[in-house]
Amino acid sequence: MKRLTRVDYTILGSLSEARKSGYGIQKEFEQSALFSYSSSSPGTIYPAIKRLIKLELIGTWIPPRFDKKSGQELNISSKGLARLNEWLVQPVHINDVRSNMPELILRYALMDKLVNDEKKIEFLQSLLTELEGYMEILKQEHKMCHDLLSVTKRQAMESIIIIFQGYIDWTKKTLRSFA
Repeated sequence: MKRLTRVDYTILGSLSEARKSGYGIQKEFEQSALFSYSSSSPGTIYPAIKRLIKLELIGTWIPPRFDKKSGQELNISSKGLARLNEWLVQPVHINDVRSNMPELILRYALMDKLVNDEKKIEFLQSLLTELEGYMEILKQEHKMCHDLLSVTKRQAMESIIIIFQGYIDWTKKTLRSFA
């Protein structure tokens, strides 16, 4: 099974909501804060669309009133929907938290109508566990290296701790919304 990129999954997620043209997808990437985690350049999006068509994860649909200006529309296939769902609910690991938080937030955002509440809660609980584990690592590192770091490096480290505390707070708040 060919590994898909974040752009591929973002396109699949976009098409899971409604059929769109390639131009419509590009506009969505440019205008949505959620999709800003993926490249919005046509040089990235259109090759990804071609790859997804070749893999039969998306298909083309020609509207009844087809004209060259509006073009053909793209839709997600059942195979594409299955791949998207697998990606959305895969377990969260500490390395994801350490280097891929934007992708984790994107995964949660795309779960909306695709994943039941039980799976959303499971994802969030897994995310919280890994975030809290990583926060302990950050705090220990900050404490151990505090006197060894320059002022600016120490301040940068403190900003990272604040950012991850924000992720923890958001995850807890989001979990409470399911109660």
